[in-house]
Amino acid sequence: AQAELNQCDAAFVCVPSPMAEGGSCDLAAINDVFAWLNVPLAIIRSTVPPGTTEKIAGLYPRASSGRGNVVFVPEFIGEGVNAPYAQMKQPPFLIIGGRPKAREHAGQVLAQIYNSECEFVYTDATTAEVAKYAENLFIALKVSWANDLYDICQKVGTDFGQMMNAVTHDYRIGRSHTHVYPDNRGWAGKCLPKDLFALLSVVGNETAPLLGMLIAANEIHRGRNV
Repeated sequence: AQAELNQCDAAFVCVPSPMAEGGSCDLAAINDVFAWLNVPLAIIRSTVPPGTTEKIAGLYPRASSGRGNVVFVPEFIGEGVNAPYAQMKQPPFLIIGGRPKAREHAGQVLAQIYNSECEFVYTDATTAEVAKYAENLFIALKVSWANDLYDICQKVGTDFGQMMNAVTHDYRIGRSHTHVYPDNRGWAGKCLPKDLFALLSVVGNETAPLLGMLIAANEIHRGRNV
């Protein structure tokens, strides 16, 4: 199978990047792939810490294109009830992060998969990696915000659903991720915990105090499951 894959013009790397001991991102599966992968272009879809793609690109020479032929294209499918991107035939945008020639090549490959309604957003690889973590951080923040408001409404004796319906009429807030489930409080799943802990392990509490407090708040919310 590896020999057949290495006959391709491009390869998508979609392997697990789970939480390692201590909260960091375990890159073992990704490193295992790049130990044998030998194609003109590698497109990483797995979520990886900032700097990972550029590091791999610097160690991934190929005679056909030289160093740097690795890009990071984060996916935003999401989890939970009826995740919107999971229902789409194609996403409204793709972030393509890498060195200029590599990301141009990736754009040519992806243009054969998605039509021109999908906007390609070109950046360097580290910017794309941070953007992926930024999305998960914002979603977790919004879930925690809704969970705090759920408890606030319980405390003061008002209806959470009516309150949330009222406040989300403000277009700046929006309705996504505002359901609160009494038997499944806070945020969980395959992505948010591992990715937020991974980001915190890279930058630390001093750099991102809100991120650290968000993780602590989620532990409290999760402990309130009915």
